[in-house]
Amino acid sequence: VGAKNHSPLQDDEIVNYARFHALKVSLRAEHANGVVANAVWGKLSDSQIAELQEIAGRNTGRASEMAKGVLCFFYEICYEDEIDIEHDTTAALKSALQTTNLSQTKSELHVYPNPADDQLFVESAGNATIVSITLFDIQGRKIVSNKVSPLSICVIPSGVYFLHVIDSTGVQYLHKIIKQ
Repeated sequence: VGAKNHSPLQDDEIVNYARFHALKVSLRAEHANGVVANAVWGKLSDSQIAELQEIAGRNTGRASEMAKGVLCFFYEICYEDEIDIEHDTTAALKSALQTTNLSQTKSELHVYPNPADDQLFVESAGNATIVSITLFDIQGRKIVSNKVSPLSICVIPSGVYFLHVIDSTGVQYLHKIIKQ
């Protein structure tokens, strides 16, 4: 078997991925007491966050994209290209992210409990009624959809999800949800 020749860009991507993978492995070892893998990303030390920022800042390959996603989602350290609407999400979530009618104020909608175990309640704070409730995973795949609250989530795995809600006035809301 001959040695593979890589371009300098490919070498950078390999190194960046190796750093991301090493961080992930160390987190698993650190939290080997049964903590759910997704919950671990939300409990990083300052040095681990700095490591993720270095990986994200290199802008090389999938590891950089994953690091940006973790930083934005859990620590609100967001990069302009954090969500690549054309490649990282399904058509349904793309539509929700691209809409011009996406509410910036979450106070008009009450979503509880969050984190949730079995059921997720969604209520409108104003005069509008809820017409659609859809839960997506972090890859943008539709997990469950309903027209009424509560939304049963007891059968889905623990993790982080996006809740897309449309009210009777056409306003759309996007919330981060954690399933325990």
